[in-house]
Amino acid sequence: MMRAIVVACLLALAVTACSRDAGDSYLAGARAYKARDFHTALADFRYASAQGNAEAQNKLGEMYSSGKGVPQNYVEATKWFRLAAHQGNAQGQYNLGLMYGYGQGVPLDLTKADALFKLSAAQGNAQAQNILGNSYLDGLGVPKDYAQAIKYYQLAAKQGLPDAQANLGMMYARGSGVQQNYIKAAELLRIAAQQGSAGAQSDLGVMYARGTGVPQSFAKAVKWYRLAANQGDASSERLLANMYAHGLGVSQDYAEAAKWFRLAAIQGDAIAENDLGTMYALGHGVPVDYAKAAYWVHLAAKQGVSVAQSTLGAMYENGAGVRQDYLMALKWNRLAAQQGNDYAEFNLGDMYEHGLGVSQDSTEALRWYRLSAQQGFPPAQNSLSRISTNSEQSVSPNSEDNTHLREQASSGDQRTNCGASYAKILHRMHLVLTNAAGICKSDESTFTTCPPCPQ
Repeated sequence: MMRAIVVACLLALAVTACSRDAGDSYLAGARAYKARDFHTALADFRYASAQGNAEAQNKLGEMYSSGKGVPQNYVEATKWFRLAAHQGNAQGQYNLGLMYGYGQGVPLDLTKADALFKLSAAQGNAQAQNILGNSYLDGLGVPKDYAQAIKYYQLAAKQGLPDAQANLGMMYARGSGVQQNYIKAAELLRIAAQQGSAGAQSDLGVMYARGTGVPQSFAKAVKWYRLAANQGDASSERLLANMYAHGLGVSQDYAEAAKWFRLAAIQGDAIAENDLGTMYALGHGVPVDYAKAAYWVHLAAKQGVSVAQSTLGAMYENGAGVRQDYLMALKWNRLAAQQGNDYAEFNLGDMYEHGLGVSQDSTEALRWYRLSAQQGFPPAQNSLSRISTNSEQSVSPNSEDNTHLREQASSGDQRTNCGASYAKILHRMHLVLTNAAGICKSDESTFTTCPPCPQ
């Protein structure tokens, strides 16, 4: 009997020692990980994980997911996240949800991802609460529900998560699920921005540039754009470039603008790609180089930027920076026109009128001119006025609409007087460099005359 009691006590002590060792090993691993001693951290986490320590299992999963101390392996990461999640570890549930959300190590399954996020969020995990807000905002894996999005953003924001504070701020700015309140939006964005959230810094910069929720201040817009841009935020790099290009809040500096456009473009920001191409075409901050202009504009066009598509179409039509190719011009102008781009609609009308790459067709030309003219594009209004009276498919010359178009077309807008093809393209690219710094206005008055044709 005594022998049995001694054995039982020894076993109990062994279990207690193992449990203590697992906890100690996890803490040792956490210290090593913080010191970037990943080799030691890996050994400690593996030992603790083998003893069933959920925190260690989650950290081991994170090491495999990020490739720190081990070759990156999403399948192995998922294995350890799952073990931690099954023990109710909130961070493990969140991380496993991310694997399902991105289809890493497991098939993509947004429904499973959101189910795991809900388990984690119920335990107070702020990251899970924030990402659930995103899911309800966009209807990813769950029905779109602004009220639920607000609920989860608020839960995470109360815990001080900057991303959630920024997201909640934007809900107030848009009036999604709450009454629109720019002042409240700016307050929340400021709290997040002061904690270093690049997204919040960028959005707060936009609010200062527009004067929404705060007094308009281009200098403060530049301040917040720069903070976010210095963190590598591509949209902020582009917005800061726009401020330098237009001299808003800073002295106008095309070289500095080109620098920031390039940094954003290298990250794949489509608008920055187009704007950098524009800088090369205009020779702003960089030497004039139409081949480089076409290169960057083409990258933006492939990402679906309609302005870039229409510009690229014009470049192919006129052989600017690329070999002249009417079929390619038609392709890119059609893609842009499908998005309602007025310049592309005008270009298509021009190509049909003159039979460039297509059979000459005055009816089709009129159709495209009319679509462009209805958006107020003066060259299209001019062309429509010029040929409509001689076409059976035209609008009646005495109609109110056509009279209005004629009056606009004859108003002397200098944009309709550009005779050279290069000048048309360059002038259009001048106008592309508008909407500076998220102000959402077109400042065409800066370029009321056509630029000279390149020699």
